[in-house]
Amino acid sequence: MDFNLDDLFDEKPEVKEPEVREPEPEVKKVSEPEPEPEVKPIKKKGKHKKPMSEERRNQLRANLRKGRETSLKKRQAKKESKKLDNAKQIVKKNESKLEIRIRELENQLKEKSTTKKPIEKATPINIIEKPKPKPEPELSYYSTYKKRSRW
Repeated sequence: MDFNLDDLFDEKPEVKEPEVREPEPEVKKVSEPEPEPEVKPIKKKGKHKKPMSEERRNQLRANLRKGRETSLKKRQAKKESKKLDNAKQIVKKNESKLEIRIRELENQLKEKSTTKKPIEKATPINIIEKPKPKPEPELSYYSTYKKRSRW
């Protein structure tokens, strides 16, 4: 077999060109047009209202603006009053704590004043006894030698 491996890989595969189809002419079918469904007007439920005049609309807008301003002022006033109430409560708590602490200190002072030790009479310096010196141990024969440890 005369056949090289190089020849095998050098060959290029054949590329098929895509087939180009010519578009077929479209055939239009002529038929009767479908009748369009009748559009029914949408009926509104409830009262039939007249269109609002510009004057009335402006008056309602002014009332709305005025109501929003007053509600804002009320909310701000309520916020300030809450702040003041909280501050008053904090001050009240601190005052009660201080009052309790003052009572405790007064009670301690009363106890100290009632339980005072009587003042002892001062003694002259020469009467005060000095500590006695420890007597020196007597030396014996066994006390001079070093004791042996057991181990």
